[in-house]
Amino acid sequence: MNHNFLNLYEFFQHSESEFKLFELGRQIRTLGPDELQRFESSRHPWPWPYLQQAWLGLVFWGKHDKQAPQVWCVRFPLDEQGLLPPDQLNQFIAKLKGAIAENLKAAREGTKLRALLDGNPFSFDLSDDRKAAFHAIIKTELNLAPSDFYAPALNYFNNLADSTDGWEQVGLQGIADICARSTEPETERTLQLALPLLPDAPLYCVCQCLEHQFIGEALTAALSKIISKHLNDAPKIASALRAMSLSPAADLRQQDILAILRSDISSNAEILTTLATRCSADLKHETLTLPYLEALAQLPTAAFKRIMAEILFQPGMRQAFMQAFRAPKRSEKLAAAIGALLN
Repeated sequence: MNHNFLNLYEFFQHSESEFKLFELGRQIRTLGPDELQRFESSRHPWPWPYLQQAWLGLVFWGKHDKQAPQVWCVRFPLDEQGLLPPDQLNQFIAKLKGAIAENLKAAREGTKLRALLDGNPFSFDLSDDRKAAFHAIIKTELNLAPSDFYAPALNYFNNLADSTDGWEQVGLQGIADICARSTEPETERTLQLALPLLPDAPLYCVCQCLEHQFIGEALTAALSKIISKHLNDAPKIASALRAMSLSPAADLRQQDILAILRSDISSNAEILTTLATRCSADLKHETLTLPYLEALAQLPTAAFKRIMAEILFQPGMRQAFMQAFRAPKRSEKLAAAIGALLN
C-alpha cells in the first residue's frame, strides 16, 4: 500500500479498506467517518471524552476480500479544550508506519508478521464485558450472524417463567448478542418480560450490555420499574441507570433520577458516578442540576472534585453547572464544596 498517509482516515483510503468507527469511552456507539476526519483535524473537540481521552474502535475490512474484519482499539489524550494534540497523532502514525515497514520486510524474508498495533502505546484492550458487547454490535452493524452462544442464551431468556436456574451456563457473549438486537420488536419483548425475573448476576450482565443501546420506551419502562422497586439497592439502581442511559425516553429517565436524588440513597458514590458518566446530559436539566450537586456535596471533597472535573470536561456541561454554582438556594455544604473546587 501507499505509505504516504498523514492520519487514520488517509490510511484507510490508501489501503482501499471499508471501515466503521466506534466510540469506546463511556459507551459503545457507532459514528460516521466524518467524525474521524473532524477529530483528526484538531479543530473539533471529541464529543465524548472519558478520563480526558478519546477512545476509538476501528473496524475495517478489504473491499474485495471475505476475511473477518480487523478490530483496533486506540485512545488518544486530549488537551484542555478536548482537542487532539497534533503531536499525539503524529506519534501514532509514525509507529503505524514503522510496523508496516517491518511487516513488508518480514514478508520479503519469509519471517513471521506481527499485528500492526503490537507494542503501540496508543492501543488498549477492552474488558471482557465490553469486548462481548463490542463484538455483538459489530456483528449487527455488518449484518453478520450472532455467535454460537446466542441460541442458548435466547432459550434461557424465553423460559424464565418456568425456571431461573442455569444462568451460569449462559455465556456473556450470548447475552451481548441478544442486547445488540434489543430494537427488534421480538427481542425487545423478550427482554422486557425477562428483566423482572432475572437473578441479580445475569440482570447486571444485561444492563452492562444495554447501556450501549438506544433502547425503546417499553424496555426503558421495565428498567424504571426496577428502580422504583429497589430504591434502597445502589448496585441495582446504578445498573438500571446505565442500561437506560441512551434511551430516547429522556422524560422517564429524568423522573427516575429526580426520585433517586430525593431518596435516602441519593449520596451513594456509585450512583452519583453513574449519573456523571452515563447520564450527564440529563443533569443539565434545570430540575436536576442543583439536586445532583447537593447530593454530590455529601461526598468527601476529593470525590466531589474528581467527579466535577469529569463533568466539566465534557462539552456543553459547564454553563448549566456554573449557573447552579451561583444558585441562591444552595446549601452551606455545597457552597463549601464549590469553594474548595474553585480554589
